[in-house]
Amino acid sequence: KWRNLKFSWDEFKYKMKEKINLTKKPIYMIGASHSQTNFINYLEIPFDISFCIDDDPKKTGKVPPTINSDIDVITTNSFLNAKNGTLLKTGFGYPEWSNKLTTYAKSAGFSVIDINLQRKN
Repeated sequence: KWRNLKFSWDEFKYKMKEKINLTKKPIYMIGASHSQTNFINYLEIPFDISFCIDDDPKKTGKVPPTINSDIDVITTNSFLNAKNGTLLKTGFGYPEWSNKLTTYAKSAGFSVIDINLQRKN
């Protein structure tokens, strides 16, 4: 299986870039931790992301560690006042919080890209 990892990743990355290119802007990403920021760096999509949603006071108002320094880290409350765009559901490990953000996004007419739905089982 490890031998196929590069090909699987390349296919996943291609499909994600395709979805990102076709979706509403701005794009909000759940989380600003190293797992989320590494993820978008490896997907080569950080220039498509406008905001990371994170309630850690050490992160909000700062710039996440990505190759795009124009991403703003905003709070949940700030996102809950947003009017349009796409939510990239990458809040690994925080299902209750992710579901709260996703529920709002869907009710407000946002597009939602759920990374968990991209995986093959």
